[in-house]
Amino acid sequence: MPDLPKHSHNHTHPHSHGHSHSHHGHSHVPRNQRILWLSFAIITGFMLIEAITGKLFGSLALLADAGHMLNDSLSLALAGLAVWVQGRGKHGDKLSLWLALVNGISLLVIAVWVVVEAVQRFYQPQPIDALPVLGVAVVGLIVNIGVMKLMQYGEHDNLNMQAAYAHVIADALGSLAVIVASLALLMFGWQWVDALASLLVALVVGKSGVSVTWQAVRQLLHKDGQLHGH
Repeated sequence: MPDLPKHSHNHTHPHSHGHSHSHHGHSHVPRNQRILWLSFAIITGFMLIEAITGKLFGSLALLADAGHMLNDSLSLALAGLAVWVQGRGKHGDKLSLWLALVNGISLLVIAVWVVVEAVQRFYQPQPIDALPVLGVAVVGLIVNIGVMKLMQYGEHDNLNMQAAYAHVIADALGSLAVIVASLALLMFGWQWVDALASLLVALVVGKSGVSVTWQAVRQLLHKDGQLHGH
């Protein structure tokens, strides 16, 4: 996870502008929630476009990216819920970590599904209409970069925000893989590149899944240790 710009927001600015809304109060929760739900709406909308295009034109790489975007949508929704419950006592903090664990495991499930599908494609290549797939992948890359920029305005101190950001980065890399596969098919007629691109997407998704799952398990064990220590 790359280091993201953190905002100090100590709320001691001399220029109050006379509109200190109470719901911004002492935390970044409202801002984080707005960013997460807006990202959720954008990603979900584009995921549907990717899934339909991938199915219609036969691209597993695009379907793999759509599958990850579906998982990404769930991740953003879970992160939004986790940000809401976080800080609401020790039970809220623990639930937040359990949601992060669900996020990580779901990434691993998506990665395994894509690997199985890609191996089948190597042995049984499917016809792919590369041009519309390329167009959708280019738009997908732009959408993901936009969402990444949007999420940088949030606070990234908690694991769920990090997990959501990892999902979006993996989505962007997935779109990039689809672009490369489509160009290879258009220029050289290499159908196998679609399956190879799918495996690369699975690798990125799986790596994110392992990282998020491990961090969530480690923090949950640490919290349990603290509880038993008292």
